[in-house]
Amino acid sequence: MFKQMMKKKVKRIAVILAAGLSTLAFAGCGAAPVVQPAAKPEIEVETETETEAAARPEAPETSGEQTPESAEAPDGASAESAPAETPSADGPSADAGEDPEELRKLFQSFLEDKASLTISTLKSEYLTFDQSYTFSAMREALNAALRENWGGDQAPQLVSASWAEIDCGNDGIPEFALSLEMDTAERTNTMTDYYIIKAFNGNLLAVEWEEDYYRSYAELNKYGVISSGGSGGAAIHYSGYRMVDAEGMPQFIYQLELDSAIKEPIISRYSLPESAVPDSYPEEEFAEEGIERDIYSFAEAPEYGTPEYDDYLLSMSYVFLDGEKTVYPEKEMMALYDSLGITITDTAHVQEMIDRRIAELGLTKEQLASPSENADNAPPWVMFYEEAG
Repeated sequence: MFKQMMKKKVKRIAVILAAGLSTLAFAGCGAAPVVQPAAKPEIEVETETETEAAARPEAPETSGEQTPESAEAPDGASAESAPAETPSADGPSADAGEDPEELRKLFQSFLEDKASLTISTLKSEYLTFDQSYTFSAMREALNAALRENWGGDQAPQLVSASWAEIDCGNDGIPEFALSLEMDTAERTNTMTDYYIIKAFNGNLLAVEWEEDYYRSYAELNKYGVISSGGSGGAAIHYSGYRMVDAEGMPQFIYQLELDSAIKEPIISRYSLPESAVPDSYPEEEFAEEGIERDIYSFAEAPEYGTPEYDDYLLSMSYVFLDGEKTVYPEKEMMALYDSLGITITDTAHVQEMIDRRIAELGLTKEQLASPSENADNAPPWVMFYEEAG
């Protein structure tokens, strides 16, 4: 529901810088990278939808060339730039395994255009699923896609790129993140794309993506938890959490949709399966000082119009509030909702459901918190590329 109802464009993320990687700085577009030693800070460490799981490419057995033959190189990604170069004797081993230093060397090779990153998430807005990119090829493909989508001189282009080391699942094995900032020359249309990157069998895969833009936000904390939200109108607001776990698998935690101005405590007919709505079902009405309707979901929305989507609608939990007081639908409406298996409850019960979900994923409340909620969860980014001029 989140992706269907709110305007597409989203999200701000912050992640951790941890030990061992070198700081990289590009002098300008296309310039050779300059490697600067970075001080070693102390490390603070701490489910993917069925569609994405099925689409995830099998990790190659070796870390040689990895550009999928079936994928067409997008504009700006040349055929020769997409495959990873074989690391030198001083670079990462063929299989970095779970050795943190080898993983850091592998990721540094990508920053230096010596290795490729494969897009392994269907959510990526501008880069092609299952396509491999060096950083330079990624930059070119991103700018080309922005020009195509936005048109001409009005298109934002990549102006800076930063990396950070994170620890998804708090298992001590590093993952990495990219922050790609795009804007117009006048800096009037800023957006930022974020990629969470996991190494599999010596190959780098971007397993999750988010975008910060316009009326929405997102943040990523140092445990691989993404908090996001936004508005779908003056009285509709969204917030939610998902994560990448220690195995590199995206996991949905929960989402809240808050409708703050309905006249009566009922569920919108558009939030029910069409076959379940009787002809006599009332249309919802709105009021300036109305009832608050909180809608909680604990699974990511399937494709709209499928039987799975109907099941998803029925799995939601509802809380209706008049100020701080919990109120309930009228008897006839409650009977309908009960017959459909929809949960109408209070805030305390929903909090218990959230706590159980967090525990199932091996998290604590502290690890769930966004950088805005807990500044200790917001380690700094390291910029390694900046557009000249």
